[in-house]
Amino acid sequence: MRSKGTIKRTLWEWILLFTIIFIDQTVKLFVTINEKDYVLNKGVAFGIFGKEIPIGLLLNLFGVILTIFMIKLEDKTYLVPLLILLGAGLSNLIDRVLREGVVDYINIGIIPSFNIADLLITTSLIIVTILFIKNRKSVRNTN
Repeated sequence: MRSKGTIKRTLWEWILLFTIIFIDQTVKLFVTINEKDYVLNKGVAFGIFGKEIPIGLLLNLFGVILTIFMIKLEDKTYLVPLLILLGAGLSNLIDRVLREGVVDYINIGIIPSFNIADLLITTSLIIVTILFIKNRKSVRNTN
């Protein structure tokens, strides 16, 4: 039987995951219903492989599965950024399945269009990288 601490931790993990998906999907729905300026990105990052929908779908699915394994295997130091990465990846995967492409609606100058999930994916990967480098340095210093 699980302890109350484990149940609370698991509950907030699910809440974080579904909050990210809910917010991203709600904004995408608002943008598409109100016909705001958006791009249906059928490729992967920056529209690469745009005509190859299966590649984008397969890469997205692979990223989600890999993140789930990392959450199960890794030190809990990485838990929050990995949960953010998972929620954002799942939200983009939902787009690929339901819309056959990802709705990108944030336009900043010369940078290709992106969305909240893309921003969260990038941010969480940067955080995981920084934590990984920091943890490797501290392991070296203890040896």
